[in-house]
Amino acid sequence: MKPTRLAFILLLLGIGACRTYEEPPIGDLHLPDIVALFELSEKQELSKKEFKFLGDTLIAANQDLQAAQLYVEAASFYHQAGTSKKTVAALHQAIEKGMANPKILGRFPGIEESLEFPEGQRLKQRLDSIKQQLEQV
Repeated sequence: MKPTRLAFILLLLGIGACRTYEEPPIGDLHLPDIVALFELSEKQELSKKEFKFLGDTLIAANQDLQAAQLYVEAASFYHQAGTSKKTVAALHQAIEKGMANPKILGRFPGIEESLEFPEGQRLKQRLDSIKQQLEQV
């Protein structure tokens, strides 16, 4: 291959690598006001169905932000609703987004007994792995 052709190909590759990622306009992002959601959650006597609704709403509200703490809060709502599988799914999402607290299950009283299904066991393994990694630091 001729040196000029090789230089041209490298130039094109370099230009392609320099392209920048364009952020979507803020108006296109799904950023609902979640303050009202948390105010509703502080209401005393919510039913399990209402807690599940709060969890579902918070997961949907977090679709663009993808904040680990909001996944943990959604897991808390699901736990109060008695839906172990959704609790575990939200905690997996929190871990994927950077949550690294191996003792997080302590926030969910009685959850240990309800983790006897494959995803629950996988969650325990992931938390054990996080704990081991933190002990090595």
